[in-house]
Amino acid sequence: MRTAGAALFQLGLALAIAHVTVSLEIGVTLSRHGSLVKSLVLLLYPVAVALLGVGAALDRIVLRSDDPQPPMRASGVLLVLFLFVALRINFLSSEATDQVAAAVSHVAILGAWFICAGVALARLVRTAREAGATSTGRLWAIHQVGLVVGYLLQEALIPRVGANALHLVMGLSLLVPARMGLPVLLAGCLLAPALDLDRRIDDLRELSAITIHDRKMRGDRVMQQVTDEDHIRFRYRGWSRLGHLELVEAGHGERMQIGGWYNYRPQWNLVLGSRKRRNLSSELQNVRARLYAMLPPDGRVAFVGVGGGRGLQVVPHLSPRYLAIERDPQVVHYFTEVAPADNREVFQKLTVITGDARQVLERQVEPFDAIVFESARYQPAHSLLPASAPYYLYTRESIAGALARLTPDGWLAVGFTEVYPRARSEYLALQVMAAMREAGARVQVWTSGENAHIHIIGCRSDRCMERFLASPFGQQEAWQPASVGAPAHTYRLTDMTPFGAWATMADADRNRLLGAVGAVGVVCVGWGMWLTRRRALARGWNPVPYFLSIGLAQSVFAVATCFLWRSYWQDEVLTVVRVLTWLIVFGAVGSALSPRIPLRRLPVAARVLGTVAVLSLHFLATRWIPFAQPSLLARELIAPLLLAPGGILMGVWFPLGIAAARRREVGRVLLADAVGALAGYVVLYLVALPFGLPAFAASAVLAYTVAALCLPRCGPATPAEGPPMVRASVAG
Repeated sequence: MRTAGAALFQLGLALAIAHVTVSLEIGVTLSRHGSLVKSLVLLLYPVAVALLGVGAALDRIVLRSDDPQPPMRASGVLLVLFLFVALRINFLSSEATDQVAAAVSHVAILGAWFICAGVALARLVRTAREAGATSTGRLWAIHQVGLVVGYLLQEALIPRVGANALHLVMGLSLLVPARMGLPVLLAGCLLAPALDLDRRIDDLRELSAITIHDRKMRGDRVMQQVTDEDHIRFRYRGWSRLGHLELVEAGHGERMQIGGWYNYRPQWNLVLGSRKRRNLSSELQNVRARLYAMLPPDGRVAFVGVGGGRGLQVVPHLSPRYLAIERDPQVVHYFTEVAPADNREVFQKLTVITGDARQVLERQVEPFDAIVFESARYQPAHSLLPASAPYYLYTRESIAGALARLTPDGWLAVGFTEVYPRARSEYLALQVMAAMREAGARVQVWTSGENAHIHIIGCRSDRCMERFLASPFGQQEAWQPASVGAPAHTYRLTDMTPFGAWATMADADRNRLLGAVGAVGVVCVGWGMWLTRRRALARGWNPVPYFLSIGLAQSVFAVATCFLWRSYWQDEVLTVVRVLTWLIVFGAVGSALSPRIPLRRLPVAARVLGTVAVLSLHFLATRWIPFAQPSLLARELIAPLLLAPGGILMGVWFPLGIAAARRREVGRVLLADAVGALAGYVVLYLVALPFGLPAFAASAVLAYTVAALCLPRCGPATPAEGPPMVRASVAG
């Protein structure tokens, strides 16, 4: 049993860490593509996850063995092979054939990895069942501990070890006996920084597909200089949970510049050398200088999305009362600890906070005299199916909250670059303008004429707006939008409908995406019908509809919960990890308590009403999330209280179904559960994006209701020895 416990722990650890490292390795070369390509490629991940159930079923039908070590070693080899594929056959190319080749190779390796993991999981589940009910609970609790430890470890290890090195070491640790897995993982993570392993691995990444057009990024002078050199000169590379930061050198001596790339996509640049001030005199910097001249010298100001700090270099009077907010911790680390002089030490002259801007602003108690959303090429903070990436910073509630944190004469400035006269380009700007007006602000919009750059100014008082109109900044040309009546603008950007990329997709792209998602949905329905019909030929309770329902329900439940918690823990990515961690913890509690929860003994009506009541309370409780609570201790204490009821109920369903099903059906029910989880991602596109998060959450409640109807009320067909599984262990 000790060997089985070690293997269950190691498998949980690998599932959690690989979930993050695989997402980073795929997303790092996808950022330069549009929402359609990103969504189609990243939809392959839940498809591959569904193959976990295929592995479990395959083991029962074909392989028929109880030794988990061979499939675990095979999964380690496949993780290492995936890293090679991600480095050499990546998505940087804009050629369709290259993208198809990369997609096929990625899904083939990922699918094989999940099949092997499913085989190992099925074998370990059977071993746990044979140990009896008491040992089963203890062994599966060890697996849950592995999942939690994996999610917590990756948060600490990725910035220090690097995603490349962590992924490699994780794969190698699966090649050794299970008891040695964790020591090998920790030893490898300790050695990796000393060996500079992550950088050495990253040097193997195929970058030749970064074309001259990509490097220029619409006339960016740093990128033009990069194209004149034989190879890309990296000044710094570092990982965070948000992705990969690359600082690229261009030019030499006094003409040296550095470009900031996020996931190989240029975002900003800085000028080094003794000629810094003169080289900064671009039209955009002149506009910023006129805007920042309006800042009160002794006031309190917040700058949002400062990047490398180029815009801050023209602020006439920086002080510790000025707050700079940057979401990427690697950017802040570089300019505060590694090379502060590279941005003229502006980060040393004010207060810098790392995190999601909205989350930081919501926690502030003292009001601001001005809040500036610095202009940027907007890029979502994570790569989770980008058509569904939420734009919480620009929602109606976010803009209203920023205005509410101003003094009576305060003002909010929101900048955008590359706002061209078409609906897709003007969407965010018009949504911000509408939100400001609905919040009672006086609104004016000016354009600089360079790179289609605009500034939206919202003042809380008439006197504030009069100062702007009389200032040099107010003498610029007023901006006139060209797409006010376009259908895209009818999709209001709110906290319940935050999917701006979905609203601005071209009709043809949206139809292609829906076609691909619909095809996956058809496969799920057909697969589920085949499983249901095949099992219906046997006697007794048919568990397939039940496990299809809870697979879909738990997938939708977890994703909806992550969306509703926004960026409660510093940023959206960390929030997803923390929410999943708490759901796993409380799911394990629910699984352990499942024999004592009398769901199966209740009348069907009472069971359904109780399920709907608890889940409705879970989603209604999101209204009480203390986003504005400044105390970190209070935030950490309140969060588990709000997540506990739904998380415990989520953990009850699987062991109840396992107890009612027959022993030989473990593989089939794991497959049905995985197919249901894949269907949950289809619901994301068909329900959440067009209709909003309330409808998406209602889908989870409906699916759980179906599961409550399918669960038999009679006693279990076999002794209640089923392992208290939690859906998060399969969904990753």
